[in-house]
Amino acid sequence: MIGEAHLAQSELEQAQDWLQRSWQTQEAVGDPYDQTLILAAQARLALAQRQPEQAQAYAQTGLELARSQQLPYQIGLLEAIQQQIQQ
Repeated sequence: MIGEAHLAQSELEQAQDWLQRSWQTQEAVGDPYDQTLILAAQARLALAQRQPEQAQAYAQTGLELARSQQLPYQIGLLEAIQQQIQQ
């Protein structure tokens, strides 16, 4: 995902732009697997932007979706992000 690549390079504005585009696409497609991955990336972005409350909101939304769809990889990923937020 392009947004995650920008995030990995600390290009936060570009990451935010691409993650928003990805989310808009997923709203039309409606794939919960990809939606949880985007929410995880948005949580990591918010954490990088020093917005822990927003990071927690994205992580919690993603975790609830992952649990409702029984997506074990995303559950573990989002739980790990929540632990990072709490540190």
